[in-house]
Amino acid sequence: MPSVEIDEVSPRDGLQGERPRLTTAKKVELIGLAVAAGARRIEASSFVNPKRVPQMADAEDVMRLPPKSVGMSYIGLALNERAVEASCDEVNFVVATTDFEHALFDPQVLTRNKIVDVPVPGDRPVSMSDNPVKLGNGSDNGFAALPRLGEHSEEIFTTRLGMERDRLDSLRERGVIE
Repeated sequence: MPSVEIDEVSPRDGLQGERPRLTTAKKVELIGLAVAAGARRIEASSFVNPKRVPQMADAEDVMRLPPKSVGMSYIGLALNERAVEASCDEVNFVVATTDFEHALFDPQVLTRNKIVDVPVPGDRPVSMSDNPVKLGNGSDNGFAALPRLGEHSEEIFTTRLGMERDRLDSLRERGVIE
């Protein structure tokens, strides 16, 4: 039977903008509650500039303190090199731009002709910056038409997740899925 892995992100995403700042012990307690609830992949902290995101200033301690066990993965979100040196089981790297408009009209992107229009069935194309990484010898940028909402629901729920057709129909009738 196919499986789905869910990353619990509340210790990182759920807390990073909270005030007042939580203690490291409280963050580790939250992680412990997620583990007790069955979470096995937890994005525990973010390695960012502590002046910009004070709630994440103790990222190294948060990664070091939760109980380690087989099958658990504590993930650190990395925006700098601190995560590589911490006690992370995994590191999620982020490459961010200030905003979409800035990225799309960056002089390097424009000079290198790196704007592509991705087709959207039944709608106008979406402009985006082309992927700078090219694999293979072809000129294909790797973008395909974006799927419509619900376009692949049946395949995912039946083939990949093994859901019976009557259950799928019931979810559609109630408007849970498209």
